[in-house]
Amino acid sequence: EYRPWNDEERAKFRSMMVAFYQDFIKRAAEGRKKSVEQIDAIAQGRVWTGSEALDRGLVDRLGGLDVALGVAKERAHIGRDQEVNLVVLPERKGLIETILERQDEGVGAALPRDLRVLLRWARSFGQAQVLARLPFDLQVR
Repeated sequence: EYRPWNDEERAKFRSMMVAFYQDFIKRAAEGRKKSVEQIDAIAQGRVWTGSEALDRGLVDRLGGLDVALGVAKERAHIGRDQEVNLVVLPERKGLIETILERQDEGVGAALPRDLRVLLRWARSFGQAQVLARLPFDLQVR
């Protein structure tokens, strides 16, 4: 069942987007050794191509993961041909886990009822205890 978001849901989503953007420009400022204001003046929520980002001082050089690994090896004084293990931290979370975490922030209110029930049910599996679950959702009115 679909319905348009109400003003409260729309405001909550906007608040989450603003928080995400603020965190992004803060991290970019730290990484580029610039102020948040300098990064925000360049960014303003826009998306730049690689060469545009290079022109604006947002990246040091163009390339993919292979180039980034080469630079990291160089800075760590590791031979270019020496094999290294790549560990991604923090571990990536799946969609369900991400939604479950955000449900406590009120994001769940925008989800259809059946999905909220399913997420509550899935969340219980993360608890370190024996569970006895009914094969249905009991709703008292």
